[in-house]
Amino acid sequence: MTGQVLPPEKPGSEGRSAMVGIFWFYPGSTEFFKIALVEVTEGLNYGDWIIGHQDHATLWDSLLEEGKLRGISKKFRDDYSLMPRGRVSFNTKSNRFIAYHGNWLRDEHRKIILDAFRLPVESTDFEEDAHYRIRGKP
Repeated sequence: MTGQVLPPEKPGSEGRSAMVGIFWFYPGSTEFFKIALVEVTEGLNYGDWIIGHQDHATLWDSLLEEGKLRGISKKFRDDYSLMPRGRVSFNTKSNRFIAYHGNWLRDEHRKIILDAFRLPVESTDFEEDAHYRIRGKP
């Protein structure tokens, strides 16, 4: 990643950098169902972005094949987009993290995402994206 400016390490992160990746929350909960993250220094370059190694569709298919979705309702097993989900990416031009989410985000989720991904509050934005909306939810 020569020539790229990366954000400073988050204070208190014991020398580990912030993370990028994807996540799902259990519906109606502040508990992660699944999180796939990687340190930003190990992320994938994607244009002006650094992203995690996983995408929702591929990871969901893997979880399904491995039988790791048996404990959740068939409604959610059949359509991962019905579960609260999102992505954290790093923009190399603005030097900011963006946590993309749907119409389900509450203040409690923000803190959980910031902590899990070790994101610096001062350089992280939360942005609602139609791609992560849950159908039928206002």
